[in-house]
Amino acid sequence: MEKRKNYYHRKDFSIMDKEKQLRRFESFYKNSNRPKVSNASNAEMGRRISAVFIDFGLAAVIQAVLMFLFIILPMIQNQIDSSEALSRNFAVTSIASLYMLLRDCLKGRSVGKRIMKLSVVPADNDRMPLTARLFIRNVLIVIWPVEVALLLSGNQRLGDQIAGTRVVECSKSNGPEFFHNSKG
Repeated sequence: MEKRKNYYHRKDFSIMDKEKQLRRFESFYKNSNRPKVSNASNAEMGRRISAVFIDFGLAAVIQAVLMFLFIILPMIQNQIDSSEALSRNFAVTSIASLYMLLRDCLKGRSVGKRIMKLSVVPADNDRMPLTARLFIRNVLIVIWPVEVALLLSGNQRLGDQIAGTRVVECSKSNGPEFFHNSKG
């Protein structure tokens, strides 16, 4: 039986091969459909607040539909009791909360941010923020009174400060729209 050479386990795997792979990854990353935001200005307060209201509205609609389908309707039909309804309520609320925690994890843009043409980027560059940063940024929404106070006083959100991110405007002049397929 003939032995095949395994590219990754051969002895002459050199640093040049690793550098080639890194260049390919960087090339792929640069040509992704991520909106370009270099030199983009920080987003206006009104647009950011509108995006948050859109996201909260979407989470509320998700929760209302799920509550009707899995709690209210079965209770009307006497299929579940109050203890079962309580556990289902916890599950439904968890799903809506999960949306709020993960809303920016798809290319740094929630549904509200897409509609308002905003994007979350690292504070120090225009690359795609890590999903962990976006998650950490959104976890701090549980202390929303502090977040709102910081925003209204003209400061950066605590979530943005800790995650090292900022919200910027994305327009056609500084990058493709989210659903636009052209390479930028």
